[in-house]
Amino acid sequence: MVAQVKGLEARPIWLIQIAVIIVALSPLFFGAATATFTNDISITHRFMLVFSIPVVLVELFVIAFAYGARLSLIEPMGDWPSWARVALLILVAIAMSTAAIATADPISAFLRTAIWFVHLAFGLAMFALAKHGMPTAATWRHLLAGILAFALGLAIFVMTIPDTTAFEWLDFNFAVTNVRQLGFYATVGCGLAYGLFLSSTDMRWKYAAIVAGSLSMTIIAWSGTRSAIIALLFGLVVAFCSLRLSRSILSLIFLPITFALAVPLSLVHPAPDPALGVERMWSDSAREGMDAKTSGRIELWTGALERVPQQLLFGHGESQFRLMVPANQGKYNHPHNSIIQMLFQWGLVGATCFFALFGWAWFRLWQIAKQQPEIGLPAFMVVSSLFGFSLVEGSLYHTWPVMIMAAVTALAMGMAASDPKPTAQPGLTRANAKSRDHPK
Repeated sequence: MVAQVKGLEARPIWLIQIAVIIVALSPLFFGAATATFTNDISITHRFMLVFSIPVVLVELFVIAFAYGARLSLIEPMGDWPSWARVALLILVAIAMSTAAIATADPISAFLRTAIWFVHLAFGLAMFALAKHGMPTAATWRHLLAGILAFALGLAIFVMTIPDTTAFEWLDFNFAVTNVRQLGFYATVGCGLAYGLFLSSTDMRWKYAAIVAGSLSMTIIAWSGTRSAIIALLFGLVVAFCSLRLSRSILSLIFLPITFALAVPLSLVHPAPDPALGVERMWSDSAREGMDAKTSGRIELWTGALERVPQQLLFGHGESQFRLMVPANQGKYNHPHNSIIQMLFQWGLVGATCFFALFGWAWFRLWQIAKQQPEIGLPAFMVVSSLFGFSLVEGSLYHTWPVMIMAAVTALAMGMAASDPKPTAQPGLTRANAKSRDHPK
């Protein structure tokens, strides 16, 4: 009987390790499953790519792991504030009802709303596994290794393109539907590297974080994704303003160093397309007029905001933007701004509930990052950066960035819940760890 009990207690430990490895490798799985050099892809392939089916399958596997370990996905919500549970119920009701009556693109409304529910269950499963499985801060190194594996796969894909002149570089079709979305993976890599760089006391890991951050930044420079730089600067500013550990010379020089190392690496095998490359960042920024400088985003934002009052309280439903906003001309799936996106799809009530829940989780990450930086800082930087990304891109629309935000948030919260004692920051004892962010 004792052996059986020990087995049940030990099971979540190896399950969380498997879950973390699968999540870490999800970008590589996604890239391998969708990689193609042809421009004429099948409907099935397009469906798998647009709705990120390999990523959804990863989430479902993790949910199955938690279920197999007999861990409750409802129990974690018992510790939520009452208002958070009410907000979630309201948001679920709005999401389901608006998806049911969506007429512009009902298939996308149904599928993407269902994917939101998968994200929710996945986050609860990761939290339960992390809380009972006792993972360590090395979890962040595993996730970062997954991003580097994706970078290697990306490099191999690019170098093996048979006809670079006929290849559609903007579509790209390697875990993305647009080459700019490579910035999601790179931003997560840089965010994790930054968090490890600041929170690690071992100089070897600090150097490793610089290398990993530089390789991630190379993806940004190579693809010419300006919005990823904005995202990382946003995350850096948030961390600098809210965490004392980030207020240092080392903190401020991390991104410039990684970018300086990334630029020459990005020139080793440049894409033969002027829409990509580090020079594209400067050429696009030099355009005349704000709409041109923002690649047409202002027109998208204005067009979406003009339609918001028509369904002010509860919105038009998930994924209706593409066909309902004339200014979009049926081109983009989202308005490239998460606040406008949520207002448009779930209305004022739904957006309020969503951002109240998001803000509460973000604040909890900040608390963990402040008290236990080796657990919370990498997650806090990833979520902060991806939220900054969402203000100019679709990191709160596309499946993988939402999944990874749910994953790092759940992991940090689960690790903190399994070890409630705060860990001292470098150079401090456990006794005075709290005083660093609360000077008397």
